[in-house]
Amino acid sequence: MISEFKFTPKGHLNFVDENEGDITGDTVVTFESGAAVENPGRKFLKVPDYLFGEQIVTFQDLTGQQVRSDESVNDVFYTFQNDVKLSYAIFGETGARIGNFHRAQRVVGAAIEDVQLFESNNRLAIRLPFTLDLPVFFEVVCGDEHRFVNFKSVAPDTAELILDGIDLSFIDRILLIDAQFNKEYEYLVYSRDDAAMVSESFYPATIVEDVLNFENFSTGIGQLGKLHVGIINGNVNMKMLHDLGNEEDQLLEIFHIEDNQIRKIRYTVAAETMNTPSYSLFKHMIIVNGQRELLDPIKEAVKDVEQLPVDIVALNGDNFTLEFKQEIATLQIFVSGNHAKGPYRELPYTFLDGQRLVKVDLQGIFDDLGVENKQQIKNMFINISFVGERQANMYALAVAGDNAIFNHHAFQQRFSLPGGVGKYEQVMQLYRKPDGGLSLLKGPLHNLVKETYGFDTRVSNITINKQHGYDLQIALEGRYITPDQVKAVRLVSRNVLNPLENDYEVSVTQEDNHLVVHTRIDTIHEYVPYYWDVFLVIADLESGYQGTLEVKKLSADVKDKIDVDVFDKEVQVDDDHILYPYLTANGSIAFTYRLLENYENQVNFDREKRAHRIYNRFKRYFDKKNIWIVFEKNSFGAHDNAFHFFKYMYENEKHPNTYYVIRKDSPEYKNLAGMQDRVLEFMSLKYFIYMFAARVFISSDTKFHSYNLQRRDSLLAKSMMSKKNVFLQHGMNGIKKVPVFHKKRGLLDLIIAPSDFERKEINIKEWRYSGDEVVATGYARWDSYVDKTAELPYHQVFMMPTWRKWMEGMTQEQFLETPFYCSY
Repeated sequence: MISEFKFTPKGHLNFVDENEGDITGDTVVTFESGAAVENPGRKFLKVPDYLFGEQIVTFQDLTGQQVRSDESVNDVFYTFQNDVKLSYAIFGETGARIGNFHRAQRVVGAAIEDVQLFESNNRLAIRLPFTLDLPVFFEVVCGDEHRFVNFKSVAPDTAELILDGIDLSFIDRILLIDAQFNKEYEYLVYSRDDAAMVSESFYPATIVEDVLNFENFSTGIGQLGKLHVGIINGNVNMKMLHDLGNEEDQLLEIFHIEDNQIRKIRYTVAAETMNTPSYSLFKHMIIVNGQRELLDPIKEAVKDVEQLPVDIVALNGDNFTLEFKQEIATLQIFVSGNHAKGPYRELPYTFLDGQRLVKVDLQGIFDDLGVENKQQIKNMFINISFVGERQANMYALAVAGDNAIFNHHAFQQRFSLPGGVGKYEQVMQLYRKPDGGLSLLKGPLHNLVKETYGFDTRVSNITINKQHGYDLQIALEGRYITPDQVKAVRLVSRNVLNPLENDYEVSVTQEDNHLVVHTRIDTIHEYVPYYWDVFLVIADLESGYQGTLEVKKLSADVKDKIDVDVFDKEVQVDDDHILYPYLTANGSIAFTYRLLENYENQVNFDREKRAHRIYNRFKRYFDKKNIWIVFEKNSFGAHDNAFHFFKYMYENEKHPNTYYVIRKDSPEYKNLAGMQDRVLEFMSLKYFIYMFAARVFISSDTKFHSYNLQRRDSLLAKSMMSKKNVFLQHGMNGIKKVPVFHKKRGLLDLIIAPSDFERKEINIKEWRYSGDEVVATGYARWDSYVDKTAELPYHQVFMMPTWRKWMEGMTQEQFLETPFYCSY
């Protein structure tokens, strides 16, 4: 609960709760746009400078729970001023209005008559002869000191000034400051000198069919920036002012001549007047909109809009030309992904030969999307008015029914986006959707091939040949496809450092409404670790271009054949490496090529199956033990957080069924001396039984480091998939990018964080875990550290870079050639 608010000396936000505790560092300010501001652990929140004008905000704590404000702050108008800006905040029970005005030229207006000053709730109350049009500011003048004060609006025309630290007897003047578009108007509401009181005229105004009419006012001058226009019979043509204006929005000011003096008048336009593309209201006064197109709010504007068919008369890589049926007055073209929900991006264009041909140039516009490896369809919209129309209308662009350019033509004019490597290189093309809608299609080349030609692929059979490899049969359906267009089956490595591609010969036959492609994935080609995806190479006979089409779908029979233990499906490539197919996380087919570990042998394979039978026979007994398995990287270490956690558990007799997994040949095996009764030797029969029975895995690594990182289809691997994983971590994460640990990957169930900051800012905010899934306890190994700083004869800095995923599976010779080795 917010019980006290104030602006800091620099104009930032500060909140205090009902217990007088500062809760600023635990508060998140969320704007209507979805933008959020927070500053964990600090006593101020800074509102970004670009958020000019009034913003509606709500408040939450760091867990996302709403924070309300109590009656002591509600309806109080908090103010702040310096030489740069005027700021304010008005609280309600569930949120607040906050705003900024840039300091502007001060214009002294006339004094306000019939002001009543009186005491109310131990405050100085001011009742004005009109309704307060918030936001306004009250400035109190005491001698040479000018101070903006907070106030509470207690009635539409009455404000209670909060004069903290100000003696009423020293007040010389009270000013009402009305911050307008580019000026601050100052009005005197109280002065010791009553002679200063003079009056000012107010004129109500109405707008009917773009004509502004002033009541009780006939002849005068309108000023728009430096432009002057005459006013006759109290009427102003708003469309004319818009056409005469420049690119910036400008306030319309009105003057008239009286007694040979130019005098400004105050006018008010009814608040219910609708805004238009030509003008809008700002505190009951007219702002003439600049001659530019306005996008916001787009989301509602594009909802359920009609299509506008256009002809594509030219297409050349990253630019294309549209022909409209009428001459265009105003035009704005933009695209949106996410089913037209944003984000929105405006496209540049030029008119060709009059106002019907429009050339759209995409060069450089989407370069930032080149590093995003995903397919996107960008729907295309226009905000357009034709000659003779009074306002612009929103449409979804569509391809005219008789247009000669179709998707396979557009595919030939695709263009590349920078940043991608190998199979992840991103390309973009113009794309006609099934409903005729015009869009941009972006993604890896093989995805564009599939969308453009409507291909569908499926592995219909696989035969394992232990001596020669794998015989694949792939079914291919699609428009305009013939057997002679299928040129090869291609395996593409995911290794971005060495994106190797292997092509395999094919034979193709026609069967009913589809093609059948036969190939052999052999052991002769060159392979690199680890993962290889399957593609078809398709040729466009007309242009000679060859593209790839990813093969993902599998028949049920193929799934059954490859969803088995590695030893049942692998083929030996050489003495040290194996190759085998596997099911990916999304159910498609891929191949793994990797080093054969020394423990991957028939003895351990049989031992695993025997342990599975023993566990199932005595399952009730083992499950009652509630076994915890502790280990470190590749079950080879005993020095990190997992070891120190296990050591603490053992020495303090905590949960006696906690066991440590380690290889017997590890040089750190000796660290477990005296605790061998709780040690499971890697690949022993007891190890396998207890791994099947384990309730939870606890380590500074993911749980498959206790078994085999590359196996997911064995009996034990499938058993481990459903077991809980407590992640002790290695060290501080800082700015490391480790998306594999994010919650959406589903690998971790409980995370031990080294600090409250990392828990909130990284594990919860970045990795997206909930508060009860992360515990900030520090690291277990820290308890064993001894400060030896005083013993060092000199100070030194030790630097050791962390691992790089792209180096996995490298040979020693390959590693010595990497920039990583050469730099460090």
